Amino acid sequence: MLLVPSIGSLTLDADGLAIKQFFQAPRISWLNVVRDFRDETTYWLGRVGGPLREITFEAIVPSAWRGVPTKARRALQNHFELPPDELAWVMNEWRQRALALSPSRASSGETVPRIRSAKLT
Repeated sequence: MLLVPSIGSLTLDADGLAIKQFFQAPRISWLNVVRDFRDETTYWLGRVGGPLREITFEAIVPSAWRGVPTKARRALQNHFELPPDELAWVMNEWRQRALALSPSRASSGETVPRIRSAKLT
């Protein structure tokens, strides 16, 4: 992934998020995120590089079987400059502010209110 910088990205807006991995960018609505973003550590036997830290959340997504909506665990890989616990905090704050916008304000192109905290300094 380092050879092609644009291969992965995370896009946040008032409607939801898009996680681009390997040229695919599925969108997930903030309304479909059913569990807060968390910093989790997974231990795999034999994994080179030690434990895997990732930001996890659950979302309602179409299943592979007839597209029936189902709850699924999703993860953001830790390819960002923020530490995982701070990224989880930012994602939760962004989601709360986006959901606080009324539908009429969100459709008018109004932006999500700024996050102000000493945590990001």
